[in-house]
Amino acid sequence: LIDGASNTFRIRAEIPNDDLSLPSGVRCKAELPDPPKSTVAKPTDPFEPPPAGALKLTPPSAPVKPAANKPKVPAASTSAVSPQQSVLNAIEGWTRAWAARNVPAYLAYYAEDFKTPNGESRAEWAQGRKERISRRSSIEIKIVDPEVSVQGNRANVTFELDYRAGQFAERSHKVLYLRQSGNSWLIERETA
Repeated sequence: LIDGASNTFRIRAEIPNDDLSLPSGVRCKAELPDPPKSTVAKPTDPFEPPPAGALKLTPPSAPVKPAANKPKVPAASTSAVSPQQSVLNAIEGWTRAWAARNVPAYLAYYAEDFKTPNGESRAEWAQGRKERISRRSSIEIKIVDPEVSVQGNRANVTFELDYRAGQFAERSHKVLYLRQSGNSWLIERETA
């Protein structure tokens, strides 16, 4: 994608990331090999991707956390993770999917019987969320002061949500009601 107004361009690349060590949305420096001197591309030539291994990506120097790139909800608590931390991990995955505008992953955090805010069907609600999330060029989400309460296979998370999309910014008080389903925590209901 080339944006003449800002004199920038964007390249979308599929990079194997099975271990989720490279989170989505991270700005990297890409070093492309110089083209052979005997070949000069013309504007009408089709794009030929560089050969495998020729593209070098340098992630930022700050450490980054793995991202959920697939519609997979993180596993619930293990012996090394408390139930509260397991719930927070799920909420973190939900916010990463939302900020990355990965709608399938974002919707995977909601239970099939999710109680929609306006009483519409889950399918109608999901379509509305897909449209709202997809039309944003960028989304930033920050969870502030989360408080987690876990009772058995149910949890409540209360927090302040900082949301920014383009020029729009908002802080709201939010409560998520979750239930454990297998190895995942799913959102059953939310209030704002």
